[in-house]
Formats: sequence, structure tokens, C-alpha cells
Amino acid sequence: MSNSLLASAVLTADPAIVWRDVAGEVVLLNPKSDRIMGLNGCGGETWKLLDGERSLTTIAHAISERFRGDSEQVLADVIAFATILVQRGLATSR
Repeated sequence: MSNSLLASAVLTADPAIVWRDVAGEVVLLNPKSDRIMGLNGCGGETWKLLDGERSLTTIAHAISERFRGDSEQVLADVIAFATILVQRGLATSR
């Protein structure tokens, strides 16, 4: 896989990852590594939308609408974050 995903990529969160929304932050527990990760703001919203059906462009549009951010910047941020999730084995791309 390349270092960066395409805007048309569709990701699925690893079903083994346990997550909860706690006080406005998404907390992930990776049982494979016993690591916990906290995601706030756009990162948490991106995680919630990784359903294996939405493209990163669609996810970025939803986040841009919700947070009223610049759509191009939000898309770049979503792609960068999604790339990290895939590299860490927390999500897969198709």
C-alpha cells in the first residue's frame, strides 16, 4: 500500500477494536496490543463513520458540514488520519 490513501478509499474499522464515546472523546481499545487511544473532534467522528460503505470523501464532507471546516483541508486531514489507522492495523481499506 502507498503511504497515503485516495479520497475514494472506503475503510472498515477493525471489528476487534472496542470503542466507546466517553465525555465527547472516542476511546479505542485494541485487544491485540492492549493499547488505548483517545480520539477527539474530527478523529472521533471519522472513526464513527468508518462503516465499509462511505468513501473518505463522503466522510470528510459530513465532518466539514458538522464542524463547518474548509472542505479541502478536512479531506486532507481525514485522508492523513485514515492512513495512520490503516498503518496501525486499526482499519482496512478496500
